[in-house]
Amino acid sequence: MSMYLTVEGAMRRGSVTLLLIVVVISACASEAPPEASSEPLPPGRVWFNSSWNGLTVLSSMGWRTFYEGAMVFDLDVDPQGQLWAAHFDGLAHFDGRVFAPPDESCRATVLEFDEQGRLWAGLGSGAKLLDGTQWTSFDFQDYGIDDFSTTRFRDVAIDGQGRVWAATWGDLLVFDGQDWAIHPAPAGRETVGALAIDDQGRLWAAHVGGVSLLDGSSWTTWTAEDMGLRGISSVEDITCDDRGRIWMAAPATGLLVFDGHTWTVYDTSNSGLVDNMIRAVAVDSQGRVWAGTRSGVSVFDGVNWTTYNQSNSGLVSSDVTQILIESGGMTNLPELENVRVGEMAGSVMRAGEPVVGARVLLCTSVLGTVGLGFGGDTPCSGPFQSEAVTDEGGQYAITDVPIGEYQLTVQMPDGKWFTIMAGGAAPVPKTYVVKEGATTHAGLSIAE
Repeated sequence: MSMYLTVEGAMRRGSVTLLLIVVVISACASEAPPEASSEPLPPGRVWFNSSWNGLTVLSSMGWRTFYEGAMVFDLDVDPQGQLWAAHFDGLAHFDGRVFAPPDESCRATVLEFDEQGRLWAGLGSGAKLLDGTQWTSFDFQDYGIDDFSTTRFRDVAIDGQGRVWAATWGDLLVFDGQDWAIHPAPAGRETVGALAIDDQGRLWAAHVGGVSLLDGSSWTTWTAEDMGLRGISSVEDITCDDRGRIWMAAPATGLLVFDGHTWTVYDTSNSGLVDNMIRAVAVDSQGRVWAGTRSGVSVFDGVNWTTYNQSNSGLVSSDVTQILIESGGMTNLPELENVRVGEMAGSVMRAGEPVVGARVLLCTSVLGTVGLGFGGDTPCSGPFQSEAVTDEGGQYAITDVPIGEYQLTVQMPDGKWFTIMAGGAAPVPKTYVVKEGATTHAGLSIAE
């Protein structure tokens, strides 16, 4: 799932991630620590995980990037306030200036600290517990759990009784201090994605088609229709504020909030949310809600919305999959920076000849069309869209593009759409990176 979030306060991570699908790394190779600042970063930091693109941290000293271009699976903060990151090369902690070299004994992608300061780590085939310097491994087969999908964690939450709850790609698991067991999920909702514990100690579990609340031994379920979910009916992240409201990130729908009685949906049509494709949500001590989307982070203070993206801030990527707020967060939000831009240029060719009058669209995301005749006005989605028309030489140029990641689609003069696809086993639209003051080249050549 998406990696997802950990936030201090009454509720712990509803996570990344939903968390990313657990991947077993064959080895935890050491690496040089990322660049350090000349002095420790002040408290109240806000971390943004961009999954495949690294971490960005925001503090009163501004923006800083770590692990740029690298995969970071999950983040969490221990009871002493020290940040830990599980990334491709292992588990590392942040001392305020720099991340230590990764621990070679760790291959986790899901992290959660309990109140005793012990670290629970989800692995590719079980779980591990770090108590001080001692690791304890749990082999689920010892507990009669041998289904492969059930051994692969998606999210972890720890309740006030110290029970460890794990959402997997199979069942919902619980550890009572002695044994791991499969816990009955809501009827018909076996696969749980995101977990969170609210300020009353109740477990919230997001699943396909809605969300359920476990209060004692009884489940209460709200369906996608109850919640106002659209499209793919899923929730990627869960957290709560100091008023007891539950906030949820729902891709394709937007930002949901539940006050105990009524569900409210914030989306691009009724708010300043930059994109409905939202994957992470966190609440700071000021009561501001931070929503991580594929197009940046939108911050809601109850009245106004402010959006930070790669072009107007120090974010390493606009695609934010996890948000973690340390020590309540920052008192004041930073000012937006001047938008940095680049350009896209290239050519459209067919049967070796330039295509004149082809419509070239650059946008946030493109539906996966491969010349099959898309029937709508445009296969583009997301908040950004810009276009150009090819000249007599089949050339096009799109200028003043905010730096970031985009996809490209072309409408031929006959009305048929073609999308430039990436190579690989699964056909997906190719992503292009626009850099400041530079020209990114992308062309389409059709054989027939």
